[in-house]
Amino acid sequence: MPPDRADRRSQRRKANPARSSIPTGPSIDDAHEIRYFRRHPEDDPDERSPGRDFLRACDPAVRAKFAAVLVAVAKAPPHRFAGGGYWEAMHGDMTGWHEVRM
Repeated sequence: MPPDRADRRSQRRKANPARSSIPTGPSIDDAHEIRYFRRHPEDDPDERSPGRDFLRACDPAVRAKFAAVLVAVAKAPPHRFAGGGYWEAMHGDMTGWHEVRM
């Protein structure tokens, strides 16, 4: 009779000791950091952050809504976040980054 699934998994782990359930680095399931784009010193000696400048100019209610979305997405990484279109995955050279859109 063939071994059941648990036995086969156990045998594979014994055969490949490098394979482990202990995390060895960052995971896609980890919480994300909230980061804002900041201009490079060669382009802007003040290294301004257009996103932060925009938010500072917004009405407090708008700032609060952006902050709530940013925190929610960071806590539940984007691949798991069902935020009703409030965030978008970037493409091309920016793959792996996400942006909030409202």
